[in-house]
Order: sequence, then C-alpha cells, then structure tokens
Amino acid sequence: MYDVKTKLTKAFTIVIGFAIVPMMVIAFFGTIQTIPKNETGKGFLVTHNKEGKLILQLKGEMEFYWNQLLSPSDFQGNDSNPKSSTIIFPDTWNGKIIDDQKLPGKGYATYRTTLQFDTLMPMAIRIFDYFNAYKLWVNGELISEAGKPGKTEAETSAERINKIGIFMPIKGENELVMQTANFQEKFGGFRQSFLIGTVNAIKHVDLKRQVIDAFVLGLILLAFLYNIGIYVFNTKRKSYFYFALLILIIFIRQLLLSNISLFDLLLQHYSIIYLKATYITAWLTLMILFLFFKTIYPTLISQKILNFLQIWVGMVLVFTIVSPLYYVSTGTHLLQITLFLALVYLIFLLVKSFLKAENQYPLTGLGMLLFIFSITVEALIFNRIIYSSYTLQYGLIYFILFESFVLGIDYSVTYKRNLTLVETLNVQNKNLQKIVKQRTKEALDAKEREILATTLLKSKTYKFLQQLYNKLSNYKIDHRDEHKDFNQILNAIRIEINQKDNQMLHFKKVHPNFFKGLQIMHPSLSQNDLKLCAYIKLNLNNNEIADFLHVQPESVRKAKQRMCKKIGLKNEKELIVLLNNIMN
Repeated sequence: MYDVKTKLTKAFTIVIGFAIVPMMVIAFFGTIQTIPKNETGKGFLVTHNKEGKLILQLKGEMEFYWNQLLSPSDFQGNDSNPKSSTIIFPDTWNGKIIDDQKLPGKGYATYRTTLQFDTLMPMAIRIFDYFNAYKLWVNGELISEAGKPGKTEAETSAERINKIGIFMPIKGENELVMQTANFQEKFGGFRQSFLIGTVNAIKHVDLKRQVIDAFVLGLILLAFLYNIGIYVFNTKRKSYFYFALLILIIFIRQLLLSNISLFDLLLQHYSIIYLKATYITAWLTLMILFLFFKTIYPTLISQKILNFLQIWVGMVLVFTIVSPLYYVSTGTHLLQITLFLALVYLIFLLVKSFLKAENQYPLTGLGMLLFIFSITVEALIFNRIIYSSYTLQYGLIYFILFESFVLGIDYSVTYKRNLTLVETLNVQNKNLQKIVKQRTKEALDAKEREILATTLLKSKTYKFLQQLYNKLSNYKIDHRDEHKDFNQILNAIRIEINQKDNQMLHFKKVHPNFFKGLQIMHPSLSQNDLKLCAYIKLNLNNNEIADFLHVQPESVRKAKQRMCKKIGLKNEKELIVLLNNIMN
C-alpha cells in the first residue's frame, strides 16, 4: 500500500504534468483566432489591433475550380471567369461532390478568395504541409510556391512545405489565388490552415514554433539518454530498454515532423522517403508500446496476440518500404483498422490493470492512456477527419513525465534494495570471516594440543625405553651367554627409539608450510634448528625439549641463543613472536 507522502507526490506530479504542456503552448503561441467571414461581401475580413500582433487562421469557404490550374490573369474579366464551386478550406477534396461528380484523391485544382484589409502594413502568410505542391498569388503577385503543380503525374512534383509568403496588401479587397495538385498520395488538398498576420508577427510565431519543437526534441533526447543509461546499469529490466527505444523512435518521428527549418532543404529533396519514414515510425511506435506494456504488465497481455501483432506490423513495414507512395497512403488508411483495434485492446488492458488492487504502476497506465489519446488524435489528423498539427510529441511528453517518475522510483527502490543487500552481505561476510578465523584457530589449537600431548607422552616413553635399553645392554654384557633371544629384544627397543623423528610428520600435517616459510625467511637455519623451532612453536619448555632431544636443558637454552643470533633476533621472546607469525 502506498503511504500518504507517496500519494501526495503522485497527485502533485499528475497536476504538474497536466498543466505544464498547455501552459507552455499558451505561453509560446498565445491565442490564434480564425479569420471572420466578411458579412458585407465575399471572402474574409482581416482586422488588426494597433500593435499588429494578431495572427489569424485562414479557414472557411473558398471558390474551388476542379481540374483547372488557373492564374490571376484568368480572372481578369468577369465574362471570362471560369465556372466555380465552393469548398471548405482546409479540407481534403476526396469524396466531395462537384457538378454531380465524386472527386478522387488524384487531381489538380485552384482555390480563390478575397481578403479585406482595414490597415496597410507588410503582411505574411505561413504555409506548412507535409507533402504538397502549390503556387500562391496575392493581387497577381506570386508570393510563395513549393514543388510543381501539374495536370499529370509526370508534370507534378510534391515536397514538404514550410514557407512564409510576404506581400503588401491594398486597403479593401485583395485577391488570393492558389493552384495545387496531387498525384502521389491518397488525399488531395491541404492538411492545415494558413496563418495570416504582419510579417513580424508571423516570423515571431514561426520562431516560437521552431523553439518549442527544439525544446521538445531536446526533452525527448534527454529522456532517451536518461532511460538508456538506467538500462545500461540494470540490463535485466527490459522495460527500461523498450521505453528508451520507444523514445528514440518518437524522437526520429518528431525530427521529421517538426517546424525546424534547418531540415527543410534535406526533407524537400527526399520527400517520399521522409513521408514513408513517418508511416514506419508510427507503426514501430505501436509495436514497441506493446512490448513495453508486456514488460510492465506481463500477466495481462496475451503472448499470442503480441506475436500476431509483431508479424502483422512486420508485413506492414515491408509493404511500406517496397510499395509506391500512393499505395502506401491508400493501404495505410485500411491498415489503420489494426491500429484502432490494438489501441482498443490496450485501453481495455489498462482499465483492467487499474482495477487490480496490486497494481503498482497507476501513473504508467495514466501516461499510456494520454499517449494513446495523442496517437488517436494523430490518426484523425492523418485521415483529415480533424485539421491540426500532429500531437504525438505532446502525448509523449506526458508519457515521459509519468513513466520517468515511475521508472525513477522503481530504480531508486531497486538501488536501495541492492544497497541494503550489499551492506547485509558485507556484514555477513565479516562475521563469516571472524567465525572461520575463530574456528580455524580453535582447530589449530586442538591439533597443537594433540601434538603436545602426544609429544610429551612419547618423550616419556622414549626416555623409559632408553633407560631400559641401557640397563638391558649392561645386563647383556654381564650375562652374554644366558639367553639367545636377548639381541632381538634390544634391536626392537632400538628401532622404537629411533622412530621419534616421525612425530615431525604429524607436525607438518597441521602446519604444512611452516618449515618452507621459515627456510625462505632464514635459509641459514639447519635441520636441527628447524626441529628446535617446531618444538618452540608447540610451546614446549627447555626441560621438555631436552627430554625429547636427550640433552641437558642448558644445551637447549644455548641452542636457542645461537639460533637467535644467526637470524638477527635479540632474545627468545622475539623468536617466539616470529614463529607464531608464520601462517599456514
């Protein structure tokens, strides 16, 4: 269960997340109004405040000339004016009924209207579209063009449009004429409305759009680097990887769709590749979104559905790459049913996850819902059901905000958990080292006590045997012929006495590297010196060592002094410290 502090933090994050993007957009763009219809006549009425900062959208009813590429000179005389229909601008002409004819997507046309100006100052029209060809005149002056509108596919070439046309209006009625053609895409016409305002105001809003697009791109890039960095430090969590990959795909898509004029020239030369890339990134976004969802909610999404979606998206991507653009745009319209069904399924799973009591990622689900909403809006824009700028990047900002918050908490919890585990392991290792050291010391002490007891026992035995041997030897001299097996008894006792050096083998088993280490440190020591060191290591006193070596205690004391002098030690205490410090 989440505590009160966590709930308040989430609530604050949600409020900030919902508020920051609209506030940012309003701060950058202000209010853009639609040009009002001229009620006293035809066309539109363009009015300005004294500062000339008002920006208007050119949206409304215009004259429409189907399959005619007309220039201003074609409207010179009233009698010669061609027959026109009316159409709402901006809008696709697909399916519109003109002279009882249902219009196809392929074709060419001319738009015409008038603009009523009440003030005289340099004006500008901003045109932004993703794939089109047009020529635009105001009062007979060509102020803007892109691509080449023609009457056949061979004569027509379209490109990505990001243009500003500047003109000086006359007071009163001003004529606007625009040719356009489409033969390479399913939809004909314009996706977005034109902006009209003073030159400074249009340039200012254009700069603002580029700044906010650059800001969004920078934010997305930083989010990618942040999440890929988290994944590098925790490669077992695939959710970090898929989220970083999702951000990278959206970054590429936003780079293609942005208003940043730096890329205009490049995109114009490769407009078909650019447009196909926008389709590809849209499908990849959906696919990676599902993979990310699978890592967050592994039990909710069916693996069979995920496998089917991967195969289907793979087929779509191959179709998009190899097919002509017209069939891609036509096929994309039909294949968007898959997108719709996938999003419905994803929303169903998200709602289902919200209802689970153990759900630990409510912000992830909320961010996904907002992201899905932005994808849906973008699909409507692409199909020209609504007319606006693409919104996927703004949905991604919400998604990044919520998901980075969740992944940050998840990473922090994991890091603290690992840190606690490391500290616990360090404490346990230290305790284990102490236990091992203590147990080892206890085992060594037990072995040394065993050697000492055995040594003392054998020492007494050897002493007794030596005395017995001496007595028997004397007795043999006195009674040389009394017993023929007497020599055998003496030989057996002599052999047992000579076995006293075998005790060193037991010492070597307990301290296998003692003699080797001592010889490396002091190679001048003799075998008798090494044997004496072993007895000292066993804490035997001079009398006990003397019994073992069958010498007088004074001889042992002098042997110790000679050995200390040989290896450069002052006294016996330093010798004992040296021997005790020689580890196994």
